[in-house]
Amino acid sequence: MRRLLIPLLLILLSSIPSFAGKKDPGRIEILVDASASMASAFGSDGSDRLGAIRNALDILAPALSEEQPKREIALRVFGGGHLLGEAGACEDTRLLLGWSLAAEARLDESLDGIGSRGASCLGAALEAVREDFGPIQEKDALLILLDGLDSCREDGTWIALDRMQEEGLKVLVLGIGLSFPDRPEISSHAALKPISDFNGFIATMLEVLTGLGPAEMVGLTTEFHLTQTSGIARLDLRASMIPGIKSMSPEDFPLKVQLPAGSLSATAIDAEGEELGRLLRIPILPGHRISLDIPDFQAAELDAVEMPTGWDIRPSLDVRFKKAPASGARLVLQKDPSPGASWVWASQISGSEGHQIVPLPEHSGDYQIQLRTRSKQGEIVLAELKIKAPGHWISIDAPSEGGSDTRIPIQWKSMAAPGDFLTIVPSDTPYEYIGVRYPAGDGLDLDFPPVGDACDWEIRYISGLDNSRLAKAKIEIKDPRAGILPPEKAEVSRKIEIPFFGPRNEGDMISLAPEDSAPGDYISSTGTEREPCLLETPEKAGTYRVRYLSSDLEVLADEQIEITQSEIVLSAPDSVPSGGRIRLSWENERSPEDYIAIAVPEAPLSRRLGFVYVSMGSPTTLAAPTKKGVYELRYISKGEILLRRTIRVE
Repeated sequence: MRRLLIPLLLILLSSIPSFAGKKDPGRIEILVDASASMASAFGSDGSDRLGAIRNALDILAPALSEEQPKREIALRVFGGGHLLGEAGACEDTRLLLGWSLAAEARLDESLDGIGSRGASCLGAALEAVREDFGPIQEKDALLILLDGLDSCREDGTWIALDRMQEEGLKVLVLGIGLSFPDRPEISSHAALKPISDFNGFIATMLEVLTGLGPAEMVGLTTEFHLTQTSGIARLDLRASMIPGIKSMSPEDFPLKVQLPAGSLSATAIDAEGEELGRLLRIPILPGHRISLDIPDFQAAELDAVEMPTGWDIRPSLDVRFKKAPASGARLVLQKDPSPGASWVWASQISGSEGHQIVPLPEHSGDYQIQLRTRSKQGEIVLAELKIKAPGHWISIDAPSEGGSDTRIPIQWKSMAAPGDFLTIVPSDTPYEYIGVRYPAGDGLDLDFPPVGDACDWEIRYISGLDNSRLAKAKIEIKDPRAGILPPEKAEVSRKIEIPFFGPRNEGDMISLAPEDSAPGDYISSTGTEREPCLLETPEKAGTYRVRYLSSDLEVLADEQIEITQSEIVLSAPDSVPSGGRIRLSWENERSPEDYIAIAVPEAPLSRRLGFVYVSMGSPTTLAAPTKKGVYELRYISKGEILLRRTIRVE
């Protein structure tokens, strides 16, 4: 048995901000990144990033249920619900678990229906978190689990988070496989701890959520019991924290082994070598007793028929199931059988017999479709179907060279699918980087806009399902002139970044001008010393032009931009005591010089009874009049009342 003892791997060398306390633990919300990049591998055990989080919650659920005093916990995800490029992908955030006591929260099931897909809409999620908390209470905390920056917003991502921290919220970001370039921005807004392996991840989560630090875990033994041995010749154990498979006979149990926190799968094999059944994602917490109850499996059945394929149709299977449990079962498509790996696709099923359309993965290879149900120990695999996915084959046809001032015609062949897009970036750009997105659509031709400088560029075809690169083609850009890459849309009265390239001669400028205006008739401009440059957008919405102008006002590049105006939102109580304070909050202010005033209805603009500048920050307070009656709150910008709201002074 000595050879079965595994060294304890749970060691953390750095300190972590302590959220947990033994008294009055407060509330904690967990915000989980479920965007497409979370399907990337994590560690060396076959798990992926979202799978590691799901595994961690399985493991931590029993520890949280035993915590005294009880903590309130909530869980929200962003991404996971829409494909990249779909409408709503940049507002894709859901509250999976409202405020609940940890013992009642079923945290171990909270991510079971979530897959990795879509955009990383972190900014939208943080705004939703602000609503989840309401007024910040003492010891409230937010734990953010992500692997990268917001892919939807160029600015404004951190406003809600900064304000919550000003109100006393404690925040820790765990960067799961986070790249080095993304770390400075995140760490400038919150405490950041990069995580690169599963054991370190579990140790950090234990300390944050339960107060069980690494030192408290050292030397604890996990005890394994096999309570049913009928027909079992051996048990193949595979753990997320131990490489390889350990085969043991029923006589080897019970086992007492020092293990770090993690998860386990157990496969029962009979004397003829046939698989009797399997348990997946069995949570292991040092010091706990694990009962490996291999149940009597039903004779569930799976079969699959290929669906027709074609342009704009993802390859898929019609999977038919029989003799499934009447409720609580699901179909899962998975590549790696490791306990820490999550699925490519999953869906709940109902009824003991039926069928489900299962989309095949983008990449070719061997996969498994499993019929699963949950048990106290983990997930039971009731039936399994091994399949071979052909992959999403794409080829790109593009010229080998082109000029920076000409359009670049390209074609691609095979099955473009909803959400797929193309982008063009310098060939040495990291794999994860995505430039301007051009939807693949249902056609074969696409003209890229001018690009530069004189260097090798790469056209990349990107899957809308998981953000993976399906095809690429190199193109050499020669004779660079000038080009600008403004966003398609921007809000009024904002400073926006404009990427550009060009000669940058003395006197050159980037300008923003009304549609159909002369080159010298512009609203705002900046020099070309800094790239990207900053431009001030106008106060009025409409269609405008962003131009690269030479010193003699020759237009070297010209692109359209749509300036939009979001509705101002002013929040205030319906009534307030006379002489009291009115609590105000607002969104989408136009300018720091704007102000919110209180006045008698129908009074002229200059007759205000009190005011506060929006530059003071939202929320803030304003003194209420001492005289009772009906008054009017006004949002005023550049001498114009943009919004009115009635308030009663009692």
